[in-house]
Amino acid sequence: AVEIFAEENARVSYTSIQALSPTRQRIAFKRARVEKNASVDWHWAEFGSQFVKLDVSSNLNGEHASTKNYGVYLG
Repeated sequence: AVEIFAEENARVSYTSIQALSPTRQRIAFKRARVEKNASVDWHWAEFGSQFVKLDVSSNLNGEHASTKNYGVYLG
């Protein structure tokens, strides 16, 4: 699990790359709290697993708070 707390005016970029065996199963949770004028950008890549469930969520708590999500899965 990953938790990010982006305080006011913060800029956070989080990147995760996983290369897993073909029989591996993965379940992951990623959360962010994003305050006023802050941003969180999520980048992830998952390669080779049998099953992946990824739950990504961002709670936008102020004006101009933002998030972007970019991901790729190849099994």
